[in-house]
Amino acid sequence: MRQARFSVGLLPVGNEEASAERAQRERRPQEKGDAASPAMVRLGEAHAEHRSAMQYSAASANLGVIAPLLLRSNTESVTAVRDRVQKGATCPTRRGERGFTLVELMTVVMIAGVLAAIAFASLRQHVSAAWGAEALNMVQSIRGAEERWRSEHMMYFDVSTDEAWFPRDPRTAPAGSRQAFYYDAADETHGDNGNWLQLRPTAPGSVRFGYLVNAGTAGSTMTPAAPPGPAATWPTPPTDNWYVIQAIGDPDGDGVVSYYRASSLDGDVFAVNHGE
Repeated sequence: MRQARFSVGLLPVGNEEASAERAQRERRPQEKGDAASPAMVRLGEAHAEHRSAMQYSAASANLGVIAPLLLRSNTESVTAVRDRVQKGATCPTRRGERGFTLVELMTVVMIAGVLAAIAFASLRQHVSAAWGAEALNMVQSIRGAEERWRSEHMMYFDVSTDEAWFPRDPRTAPAGSRQAFYYDAADETHGDNGNWLQLRPTAPGSVRFGYLVNAGTAGSTMTPAAPPGPAATWPTPPTDNWYVIQAIGDPDGDGVVSYYRASSLDGDVFAVNHGE
């Protein structure tokens, strides 16, 4: 016998006595065995289907009452959470999770900006110091070239004419530009090019500074400092052959000129605005 059962956890339909009688009537054909007629079997099946339909109808009616209550309860919960979020309350998150506030983000941005400014200033100082290293290296290279010249000619070589900075005056050149140190022998761009080719100090391919080299014999007046260098105090008269090396430059183009000076009197290099 086919039966359809729906367990919905609701109150049974009808009273217990009526249910017991129906169940007894349904079992009678089974107890009699083959004596039960097909009509009785069909009647029992119809009874079972009718009871199942009644139980389904009751369950549907109960769900029609319970479902709106559950929906209303859930809606009220969602509305309460939304109201708390809109009022500025902390949005519920997983345990241990937390976002960043605007104040914290702004603090991080400010710290990063300060560190970047310090790093940029430090980098600029290192770059400027590297540019100044060119002048120091060239001054020492010219020293060596003058000493070699004296070992062959018994005197120092007077290379430069009055304030004719070689290979050019950097104060009139574009900021940050470089110039090849030597010109071709036939090039007449600079009048002192021939003298520099004879002295031939070791130089990089191009330079940012301009250079002067003056020399003389014992007893002659030593070359005064060229602008913008400060005045120099030389012995009067010098007791030995002498040379004076000067260099100027403004690699960063800020209008502050760096000045370097050295002489045969000692091995020091005098510098003003080094690294500018």
